[in-house]
Amino acid sequence: DIRVEFLSSARCYVLTSRHKLSRQYVIMSQPAEPVFEQHSQLYFEDGDVILAAEIPSRATGQPSHETDPSTAPPPTHRLFRVHKTILAIHSSVFANMFKDASPMQTEVHDGVPLVTMVGDDADPFARLLQLVYQLPYASECTTLLAS
Repeated sequence: DIRVEFLSSARCYVLTSRHKLSRQYVIMSQPAEPVFEQHSQLYFEDGDVILAAEIPSRATGQPSHETDPSTAPPPTHRLFRVHKTILAIHSSVFANMFKDASPMQTEVHDGVPLVTMVGDDADPFARLLQLVYQLPYASECTTLLAS
């Protein structure tokens, strides 16, 4: 007789056998692989870093880290292939992030380092990058900030 229990907080299954020698086995559940979508304007072929920001689940409106992993669809990330130098010039946060990055621990996507922007939603993050790159949406933001 075997009892199976899913522990959503630990993303694992616990199997307990009720045999003479009672044993427990823990089987880790693999998190779903994220789905990647390139941003239509902010994915430059000559960019030297890809920043990934999560698109909140269309079903719940929440990022995947706030939903039950046993029922959540795989997270979707919007990819921004941008230039470290441009971001570092405009932001000390980006400058420090790139300076402190360890090349040995870097995930690579499309031949360049991939950095997941944990806690950042894709749409507001896109607006920030549009301001940095002075894309058409940036003039609307500047007008709103000036008023």
